[in-house]
Amino acid sequence: MFSIDRIGDLPDSVICHILSFIRTKNSVRTSVLARRWRYLWAYVLTLDLYRENEKFIARAMQLSRVYTLNTFRIGKVRCSGRQQMETWITFALVRNLKSCRVIPISGPVFLPRLKKLYLIDPKCEVNESLPNLISGCPVLEEFIIVYIPDVFARNVSSPTVKRLSLNLVSDCRISNTLDINAPALEYLEINSSSPGQIKFGLLNSLTEADIWLNNYNRTKEDMFLYYRLLLEFIGRLCNVKCLSLYISSNCMLSLNCTEIVDSVFSTWSWTTSFRNLTKLELSADYRFLSKFLELADNLEILIFSESRGKIEGWVEPPQRVPTCPLSRLRTIKLANIKGKRHEFEYIRYLLNNARVLETMKIGYTQLLDSEKQIRMLKEISRFRREPTACEVVFVQAGNIAF
Repeated sequence: MFSIDRIGDLPDSVICHILSFIRTKNSVRTSVLARRWRYLWAYVLTLDLYRENEKFIARAMQLSRVYTLNTFRIGKVRCSGRQQMETWITFALVRNLKSCRVIPISGPVFLPRLKKLYLIDPKCEVNESLPNLISGCPVLEEFIIVYIPDVFARNVSSPTVKRLSLNLVSDCRISNTLDINAPALEYLEINSSSPGQIKFGLLNSLTEADIWLNNYNRTKEDMFLYYRLLLEFIGRLCNVKCLSLYISSNCMLSLNCTEIVDSVFSTWSWTTSFRNLTKLELSADYRFLSKFLELADNLEILIFSESRGKIEGWVEPPQRVPTCPLSRLRTIKLANIKGKRHEFEYIRYLLNNARVLETMKIGYTQLLDSEKQIRMLKEISRFRREPTACEVVFVQAGNIAF
């Protein structure tokens, strides 16, 4: 019985495209498969040299046969000096680089074809080189920064960037801010420990955002400031169509977080309309869910889970039934339901008022014993539904697809 070499039947261009998805070192290893494969890796339009040694990098560049690079990745490398690093980067720049994952270099930079830029663990010298780097990328569309230390407090300005990802999880103080001026921005991803770390210009083009905000404040004053800045920050996202928002509520046991959040909502007016919002994925306290139901008139899909934290207490649903459950909301998914009273009341409220609701999927925690599960399912099943044809599905949290 003969085996069929299906990969070997592919043209060289397709094999090189497949090899572009793995690290260069692994791509080089395919050279031992057959004579045809010996130098195929040298025609791959990606050089991924992250964490490689200096000798391997030099050899890979020497044997590379491409005149255009789609992606170049280098970093965490022990080299003989900054001049050596700049030599490697220059190698990529002269090959019409399109996507770069690298520590920026000093001095003037001109990358006329670069559309995607990654900065991974940039150091303090980025403060000086970042404006030159971005201004030298006239067609840059996607910009990703992974981790910024405390010393980084500058601005990012680009008229062409459409996708921006910022991972700012560090022990940064609120006084250290990153100013973003990207009027063409369509997608925003942020992972931060404080909404006060980031300041934005106009976001009129923004249609989608994925936001993770982790709260590590330890005093009542810091908590109050955190939630006030949080409401300001959320208000800047008012034009989005799709929003994924995770808000942690990790308070110290000695703090009354319920009092703090209620105080912020009562003293700080949050009336921004989210007229374009059609899909909301929210992990937060029920107070935030109530606000979104009031302000998002065209919401169609709601995915909600109560964030882990120390905020307790029942939150009354909005006194005035908001527009979205009456006319638009079609799909609701609720995760990690534990059978608490405020959860029952909110489920009852949604089933009673979502006039065009088609499906409600309820994921209950696996920590509930079988008796509590049955009791919870029976109680929810008795709730009145509008419309009556609405389907209510119960699944364990581990099996629910969100």
